[in-house]
Amino acid sequence: MPESAPVKILIVDDDEGLLHLVRKTMEREGFETVTASLGQKALEWLAGNRADLMLLDLKLPDIRGQEFINHLASVGRSLPFIIITGQGDERVAVEMMKRGALDYLVKDGQFIAFLPSVVHRALGKMRTDRSLVAAQAALEERTAALREALDELQAFSYSISHDMRAPLRAMQSYAHFLVDEYSGKLDEQGVNFLQQIMRSSVRLDGLIRDALSYTKILQDRWPMDRVDLDTLVRDIAATYPDAQLVKPRIEITGTLPDVIGNAALLTQCVSNLLSNGTKFISTGTASHMEIWAEEREQSLIRVWFKDNGIGIAPENQARIFRMFERIYPNTVYEGMGIG
Repeated sequence: MPESAPVKILIVDDDEGLLHLVRKTMEREGFETVTASLGQKALEWLAGNRADLMLLDLKLPDIRGQEFINHLASVGRSLPFIIITGQGDERVAVEMMKRGALDYLVKDGQFIAFLPSVVHRALGKMRTDRSLVAAQAALEERTAALREALDELQAFSYSISHDMRAPLRAMQSYAHFLVDEYSGKLDEQGVNFLQQIMRSSVRLDGLIRDALSYTKILQDRWPMDRVDLDTLVRDIAATYPDAQLVKPRIEITGTLPDVIGNAALLTQCVSNLLSNGTKFISTGTASHMEIWAEEREQSLIRVWFKDNGIGIAPENQARIFRMFERIYPNTVYEGMGIG
């Protein structure tokens, strides 16, 4: 039903007086109407025409409302409809709503007064349903495109892993060989060039491995389960004092709650937060980090990692979440820009 075209309503009722009254009421609302006093006449009209909505009397002389709808379904025709029923037949009307009716109206003293609002409500629901169907179709299309993109990403990852790293490893091997066997035949500048080649190749290999790890996270399905966050964070924090020359001070306040998540990804996330929080500090400053958790609405948990690091300028806060983006050169703070 195009938004610009008038809505066409088929009215099926054997009461000629009521039929005339309903038709006039609908036309005053701006709708186009078609009327039929018998079910067979309505079916014949529907065989070659289409309506946007039908007002259907449950008790017609030649066919009952349930049989009418069954016949439409049997010939592959679907038409949104509102049931018109006499007093005392509300139970049947409710049953018809379970079978697809948008609403029902009882023929009583308020029938005509309520009719426009019921019809407009039904048309609104139809528009909403069409929007949902369109949104679902668009979502399925985007999902298919995303799945195709992930397949391409997987193929690209395979190419990186097997095709690009092989010559890189050869470069590393030959550079090591030259340093070990021929450094005596090279001057200081030549040895320095070789060492730069080795360092650059090691860094490039690290970038490739990090990119592979990133694509693996995007592609894999990660199961969710209950995770003992307190134990996980404390175990990770316990590894840092022995791994750094300057012992960082890591304080965990209270007992961190259990959460629903993936233990492997949470481990990676917490490890990166601790690593960055204790690495990006001013020269001569002892690293200090505080960790605590708070419960929020809808069973959510917020975990805080507060450090005394150098901070992130507002203009750089979006950049740090891009792959391989670095604010400081590698000579100042080591890293690949993907943590």
